[in-house]
Formats: sequence, C-alpha cells, structure tokens
Amino acid sequence: MKINLLDFSREMLKNCNPEINSSVNQFEISYLNKRGNSPKPFILPNIVYIDESVAEAIGLYLGDGTMNIQDKNHVSFINIDSDVVSFILDFFKNKFKIKISDITFLINYSKGEPKILKEKWSKILGIPKNKFRVRKSERNRNESVLIQINGRIFSIIFKNLIIKLLPAIQKNINLRKGFLRGYFASDGGIGVKKDPSRLNIVQINFNYNPKTEIWLRDYVLECLEFERIKNISYVENGTEGYITVYNWKNYLKFWKMKLFERNERKKEKFFKVIKDVCVYIDIEKSYRKKIFSELNLTQNEIARILNSWQANVSRIISGVHLLKIEQIVTLAKYNNLSWEDILQNSNKIRIGNNTELNIDKEFIKFILTEKNLI
Repeated sequence: MKINLLDFSREMLKNCNPEINSSVNQFEISYLNKRGNSPKPFILPNIVYIDESVAEAIGLYLGDGTMNIQDKNHVSFINIDSDVVSFILDFFKNKFKIKISDITFLINYSKGEPKILKEKWSKILGIPKNKFRVRKSERNRNESVLIQINGRIFSIIFKNLIIKLLPAIQKNINLRKGFLRGYFASDGGIGVKKDPSRLNIVQINFNYNPKTEIWLRDYVLECLEFERIKNISYVENGTEGYITVYNWKNYLKFWKMKLFERNERKKEKFFKVIKDVCVYIDIEKSYRKKIFSELNLTQNEIARILNSWQANVSRIISGVHLLKIEQIVTLAKYNNLSWEDILQNSNKIRIGNNTELNIDKEFIKFILTEKNLI
C-alpha cells in the first residue's frame, strides 16, 4: 500500500494556494501568508509506502503524540523508553525525510546532571549534544525525551494523513497488528501478581483519555475484535481510561502477533513472567502411564527425580495432578523422549492455576527457551 504524498499535501493545503516544486522522488511545498510570517517550506517524498513499521509509528504517535488539530505548528512526541524514541525519530527521518534542523529535542528529568543526560541521549539517538534542551521538574517521575517537529506545513499534512490511514490500517491484518503493537508500546501495560508464589499476568491494558479519546478507545476495541480478542472491559475515571484484556488465551494471541516487540521494557516484563509462571501439560492417559512404567522406578524414586513426593507422583500418574513442564523435561531425559512425541500425545497446557490452552508447539518451544530448559 502506498500514498501519493504530493497529491495528498496539495489537497490538504489547497486553501493556502501552496507553491509546489516537484522532482522525480520528492517535492518542496510552501505557501505565503497575506499577513505575518509565512511558514517554512518542507521537502517531502512523493510517495510514502505504508507498511507495518508505519502502522506501528501511527500507533505510537496516537499513544504518546499530540493529535490536536488546532495545534497546526508542531508534531510532538514524548516517551520514556530509548528504543521507542529512537524508532519514532528514525520513522520521521526515513519515511518523511525530516531534517534534524527542523526538530527540537527536550530532555525532561528530575534527577541527574544535564551534561551527562545530553551525552547519554546524544549517543542513543546519534545527534549532536547541542541539539538537546533540558527541563528539570520534580513532577518528572521518569526521564523522558520530547521530539518536536516544528513547522505548520508538516503538522497539517501529518496529522491529516493519520486520520486518512486509520480505516485502511484497521482492515489490513498486518497493518492492524502493527498499529496495536505500536499503541501498546506507548500506552499499554502488563498487570502482574504472584499466583500464589510465582508471577502471573492478571491483565493487559491499553490506556486512553476518556475526555478526548473516546474515538480512539472505540478504534482500538474494533481492532481487538478483528483479532478475535475476547474477555475485554473498559473503565473510565476522569482523564484516565483503561481497556483491559484478561485470559491467557488472549495473551497467547498477543504473543503470536508480536504485541510486545516494539517496547523492550514491556517485552522483558512479559518474558520475566514466562520464566517464572507455572506451566503444566496435560498428557494423554495411556502415554502418561507408558512414560512412568518405562522408568522401572518406584514412586518414591520418581518423586526424588521430580523434586516432589510420593503421594503427588501417585496423583500425577492417575491424572489427578498435571506434570509441570520442568518435570516433563526431566522425564524426557530419563526416557529419551522427544518433545514431538510428547506434544502429539498431549491434550492441553495450563498456565498458572486456571487457564487451559490448546497445544501450541511454537509457544511451548518459546516457554522452554525462556525457562532455559532446552
């Protein structure tokens, strides 16, 4: 999918009688005000190709950027995560050929030395230290960076381009997943608690401002519905709104669509849960009995191997209790069993104490890897 940005820009600024000088790959657009200073011109690409990275960037921008159409002079984005800030900066530079000279960089902080902060972010973003301004405030709980593209022309074009693209993004499966990935990276969260002694996910949230973003809430809900995400609710209180998703069946779908990949901090939080959460596998009855009979060991001996106790082993053999994934790894080594055989003879996996999922080989391999079991 592609957008003719030249034609689109001409249409968005038609009331300003824009002057456009175009070449094979790019065009310069400007216009003159009858009163006051005229806005600075921008050189933009003729064509913008709309791929998953663009959808991700739009999701990010709607989460942590300013969409106020009334503010026609700036495109602003602020975030606390260096990988997210780097991604959005590369997006503007590569997709729209925005020059560093047209961007203001502001570091918001409460602790630290301005010189050190400038050096840090200069290395992260690959731009000169003298491009950064700093602003200290005790209200800044987390250090963040504001990227502000200055220019009325680009602000009008970019914000209206987002509005134009949203329907097409929602209808395209890859673009839709990219959008959700980006929006979660900026305005999503993972709720975690002990279950009962190990970490487990209790909810995944998408946040919004109910005073100004009801349209965005509905758009995200529709995207989730297209992805067949169920067990959803939303709560609103003043300027805080939360779309909340429950159930590991949904979290598995999120993992398969790489929802956590655009924000390294949130991705690591999900991986930390996977490393710690109890995962059980429901092995088919006859195959389960075959595994234990071929060990030629007493239940007490098996209990010592599995770091358990005899009564529990008896319940596992009879099917009252399920085997933990770590215990299956141990048995597989003793019996020289392949995971292909084990999964072909398994019914379900269980995450924590409640949620049962269908066998998904790719997901189980991921769990084994994160738990350092293979």
